[in-house]
Amino acid sequence: MGTRISSIVIHGFRGIKNGVVEGFKNLNIIIGRNGSGKSSLLEALYIGASAYRDVVGINPIHRICTRHGWIGGSSVLSLFYRGFSEPDNAFNGFKIHLVLHSHNSEDVIVKHVFPSSSDLEVLEKRGLDVNKVVCLSVKASGFYNYTYRLYMDDSGRYNVIEVEEFKGKSISSIFIDWVIVESYGEPEEIYSLLINRYGIGFKKQLIKVLRNIAGIESVEPLKEAGRTILYAVFSDYAMPIYYLSDGVKYTLINLLLLLSVKKGVIFIEEPEVHQHYRLLKILTKAMVDSIKDLGNQVFVSTHSLEFIDLLVDMVKKHGLENETSFYRLRLDDGVLKASCYEFSVVEKLRKDIEYDFRG
Repeated sequence: MGTRISSIVIHGFRGIKNGVVEGFKNLNIIIGRNGSGKSSLLEALYIGASAYRDVVGINPIHRICTRHGWIGGSSVLSLFYRGFSEPDNAFNGFKIHLVLHSHNSEDVIVKHVFPSSSDLEVLEKRGLDVNKVVCLSVKASGFYNYTYRLYMDDSGRYNVIEVEEFKGKSISSIFIDWVIVESYGEPEEIYSLLINRYGIGFKKQLIKVLRNIAGIESVEPLKEAGRTILYAVFSDYAMPIYYLSDGVKYTLINLLLLLSVKKGVIFIEEPEVHQHYRLLKILTKAMVDSIKDLGNQVFVSTHSLEFIDLLVDMVKKHGLENETSFYRLRLDDGVLKASCYEFSVVEKLRKDIEYDFRG
């Protein structure tokens, strides 16, 4: 098993003024009513794990600012408690404190600051509109150390100015939601990245999972009209994945992203979105395999009883009862409160969970 997060403390992030969640296991299912802090908890964990770059090269803070759409500086301010932050104010910013099962810890402090005049010329050469930029100071210290300034202009483009060089090792992580799955309209990019990074072992793992999807035996990049296209290979024919149903195509991209992390941490927001039962069952199995075969820790939020039922069955089937916890969240005037339930009592709580989802 790889790096595992044990607990998190959050100050001033999104709708969370303060919050502590402890006792994470290998599979952590996050539930609660709308507005209870599920997404914010996942996002905070993601920033704490890899404050500069995740496993596919995405800056987590920029990703979180833009994943629900970009509306300029307001998207950046939404990171801070109640959407308010004054540059260089002494009380400004948010802080995330992670503790690992190894007892190592990490602090990430993000502040809204005025742009540095010395940076503007560099940023302009890099293509940013320096007349309309927002600047965040990011300082990570603990099992990895890095300080940088993150600039975003009015169009959502970003650039990083390094203040102190990176030292240590951050957690291999990825945040999977419908937005990132949809953004990979060309899965060749993520497939190539993962083959380059992990080689034939990645492909073998992918094929193992794909056999459960519509009889797919493999995927192969093939040339067509001068362009490399990813094909789904069946027993007696092959076809571009773009000709598959949207559900199958998006499941494939989900699987590619799930397999992108080894001995790290995966954050998944509402995997049930736009998936029917059979494909959701395949994704559920892939999450369990990610824990068992790839040594990952998984955090998943959901608003679906059907998905919870699938997870419960899959956990029982693979003997992961002692490695699974459910967290039921609520926000009380900005204070995040989490009730942790062992797997053995979750089925008894099903009616309460259903009430949350209808709320």
